[in-house]
Amino acid sequence: MGVKKERILKRDWEDFIKEFNKNNQLKSAVIVLKDKAIEGEWGRPFLGITYDSESRKVQVFFGGPEPDSAVHLVHEIDVPRAFWKIIDENGHIVGIQIQPKPGNPMAYITFESDDREESRARWIQELAYAIYLQRGMEHGDDQADWYAAESIVDEATAKFL
Repeated sequence: MGVKKERILKRDWEDFIKEFNKNNQLKSAVIVLKDKAIEGEWGRPFLGITYDSESRKVQVFFGGPEPDSAVHLVHEIDVPRAFWKIIDENGHIVGIQIQPKPGNPMAYITFESDDREESRARWIQELAYAIYLQRGMEHGDDQADWYAAESIVDEATAKFL
């Protein structure tokens, strides 16, 4: 049977985005324009999508490796025309397609893994190591680095729920 697409009505975008963020936050993901991954590498943690109806912009955010700027705006879509859920044969949403204004490439967000805890732990580990490097690689504070990284992740994810 394969995957299918289901269009989200514009009046439902806000509720869909909230639910999509809640159900998919921290999954390892990639954003693709046409056939090219623009997030650089597979597996960055998905943080969320925002839609501002006044400016008519969609913004896509992923987690980054720097403790001082852990929330990365990866892509912005002006005047989106449609949102599509990508649904697998079991009825699970496995991604989203965002149709931009004419002349711009279609944007796809797809997930590499459903294991949000593993993705979260990898991100915390990456941030904790970056904090260790910022501190001058002094040993003995690994637990404090880990807790600081957890705090960064919790603060970053809260913005999109």
